[in-house]
Amino acid sequence: MVLRDQYETCLVTILENGADKERWAKEDMRVSAKALIAMLTGVCVWYDPMGGYTIDQLVEHYSSLVFNGIKGFVP
Repeated sequence: MVLRDQYETCLVTILENGADKERWAKEDMRVSAKALIAMLTGVCVWYDPMGGYTIDQLVEHYSSLVFNGIKGFVP
């Protein structure tokens, strides 16, 4: 739990810095961080290396999903 809290705090800081630089809207960054952590850690539940996606493809897809989703909140 200590490590999880450290990850979350680090991610909240990253999200707040981006919002301060007007890269995305300033929402509840704790909730955003929890959602992103859940999304990223959930990959291990379903990922199958024989399933047709390489790690690099997933990184690209998830990166696009996260950053375009965040940009979608800009008023």
